[in-house]
Amino acid sequence: MAKFAAILGLLRGKISANVFSHNKGGDYVRKLSTPTNPNSTRQQTVRSILSTLSAAFSGLTSTQKEAWGTWADANPRKDPLGNNYTLTGHQAYVGINARLSDAGLTLLDDPPDEVAPTELVVPTVTISAATSASVAFTGTAPTGSVLVLWMSQPQNGAGDPNIDQCTLVGYSSANPTTPTVFTLPMSVQSGQTVNFYCAFMSTVGLLGVLEKDQATRA
Repeated sequence: MAKFAAILGLLRGKISANVFSHNKGGDYVRKLSTPTNPNSTRQQTVRSILSTLSAAFSGLTSTQKEAWGTWADANPRKDPLGNNYTLTGHQAYVGINARLSDAGLTLLDDPPDEVAPTELVVPTVTISAATSASVAFTGTAPTGSVLVLWMSQPQNGAGDPNIDQCTLVGYSSANPTTPTVFTLPMSVQSGQTVNFYCAFMSTVGLLGVLEKDQATRA
C-alpha cells in the first residue's frame, strides 16, 4: 500500500489492478487482491464442525459455561510472538471439541480436568513416497492418546515455515506406536523439503508440546 497525492481529483474504487481509497493517513493506493475461497471438502467439514459446536455451547447450563470460562482463564495461549492471550469460554469449548470431533473422539460438555500429554521424544519424520510419511519417536505414547501431524507446503529452496503456515495432515489411531504412517494431503516430489509439526493429543483434546522435524524426500 502506498500514499499518493491525487492530481486528478478524488480517486476512489478499482482502476485496472489498483484500488484507490482514503483513510486518516490520507489517500492511498493498493494492489487489487481477490480473496480465495475454494470451498474444499476439508473447509466444508471444518465449517460444519464449528457451526455445530457453536450451537451446542448455547445448550450448556450456565454452570458449565462458567466452568469453561474459568478453564480458559487458567489456560492462556501464546501467539506467534510468544505473548499470552486468553480465550473466552465459548472459544475454549469449541476449540477443544473441534479437535475431538475431527479425530472421532467423544466430545466434552465440561472442561478437561487433566494436564496436557507429555511431549514427543525425538520425533523423526520420513517421507517414504509422494503422499506418505512416517513419524518415529522414542518411548510410549500416553494411554489413549493419538498422534497429530501438520505439514507445510513442499518447497524446493530454503525456508522454515511455522505451524501457522501448515496444514493438518491427520490423526493416528489411539495409542500409536513407532513409526506411525500418515497419508499426506499434498504431494511431495523428490528433493522437496517439508516442515512437519507433531504432538500427542489426549482423550480430552489437550495437545502436548509441538515438536518440529524437517524432512526432504529422497
